[in-house]
Amino acid sequence: MHDNEKIDDMIRGLLDKEALNIEPKEEIIGEIGVKLKNIEQDSKLKCIVKNNIFPMKLNIKGYVAAALLLFVLAPGLTLIFSKEARVAAAHGIDAVKNWVYVMIKAEDGYKPVKVEVNDDAGQFDIFYDYVGLTDEELSRKAGFNIHVPSELWGGYNCIQKIKGVRKSDNTIVNVIATYEHKNNTFGLMISMDNYIEVLQNKKEFDVKGTKFYWGEAGTDSIYPNHDMQQIPVGVKISHNLLWEYQGAFYRLYSSYEDITYDTAQKIAEHFMNNISNTYDKKDDAGVIRSQSILSKDATTEEIENEVGFKVKVPESLPGNFNIAYKIVGMDPMNNSCNMFKGEYNNGERTLNLIITEANWPVMEYDRIKDAEDDSRIIEVEGVECHWTYSDGSHVLGWMDKDVYYLIGHEKGDFSSIDEAVAIAKSIINNG
Repeated sequence: MHDNEKIDDMIRGLLDKEALNIEPKEEIIGEIGVKLKNIEQDSKLKCIVKNNIFPMKLNIKGYVAAALLLFVLAPGLTLIFSKEARVAAAHGIDAVKNWVYVMIKAEDGYKPVKVEVNDDAGQFDIFYDYVGLTDEELSRKAGFNIHVPSELWGGYNCIQKIKGVRKSDNTIVNVIATYEHKNNTFGLMISMDNYIEVLQNKKEFDVKGTKFYWGEAGTDSIYPNHDMQQIPVGVKISHNLLWEYQGAFYRLYSSYEDITYDTAQKIAEHFMNNISNTYDKKDDAGVIRSQSILSKDATTEEIENEVGFKVKVPESLPGNFNIAYKIVGMDPMNNSCNMFKGEYNNGERTLNLIITEANWPVMEYDRIKDAEDDSRIIEVEGVECHWTYSDGSHVLGWMDKDVYYLIGHEKGDFSSIDEAVAIAKSIINNG
């Protein structure tokens, strides 16, 4: 399998399995960016429906996606969404934001159901970032025991771990480790949420006094031409391995090859026999190894002390935008650099400001060329800025004293280039 396809499957797998998080917390629907309307069915059915939907945040903005969406990948990997996402993006977000087809289980098999998707699906409270903390450090921060094995049975080696943090209270809610071997990728999620009861047709077995559970975790719909607005032609059932260890719950899933019962048993035995082998990786000195939400009142000087370089962070921006979150962490596209992210809100929309020492590319990769592509270089207050179009929306980026700045809306687009210029001017002239 081509490397891009491997990453493609890994991300799709992570998103699909995250969609399993319907029990026992209903609010987790919002956490993965998917909200369903007009479905008057029980929780088990909603779990099956949700398992077929990935976040409808499809106006991807190249490298920005890694920082603003769900997952931060290891250095050198390319962020590629599923073929369904790319097909949808090619047809425009407006064409797919209202509904998609999913397959749900009925008494006589699986049936296609047309599901409405909420228009504000891109909004979610959980953010993920690459983390360089040891298991011991993570456990202290999270408040529950975390053990990330350095390897899993079958030759799977851990390549990275990321943590999911709830922005509303800066709480770590889960840690996800990624394992690679040949053409497949495993994801291991560790949290305090027990999803064992969600498994269907599960089998229970014991290894060294620890109970493991293997069963059906959901279904992936198979679409003609990967188009989610066409009736699926079938389903692929996926299996997960779940267990509890030292008070925390573990969930293992596969991005491509399904986990068989025999494989699950061998993975469980390997896990229990190799507890001491953990994936603890120290990163470059001076780099923030765990993304953090600063106090809303944090000063520019305090931000600069965290990231190690000068920044311009206005408290408000044109359009009645006021800063809501100040976040510092490792740059997802260059793990030797720190990054600041400011989230501004005006009551209706969210605007993101990214500041990093890394030299992000100012033109997007794999852009979909169309008549709306008006990417060009403009000048704002004597500063060269790159106005870049991608998938129906724009970002504006520029360098200021060897630091890269980028602005873009979390969802949707600027009303005009003039709006972006006014915001950029406010930032450039700040301080």
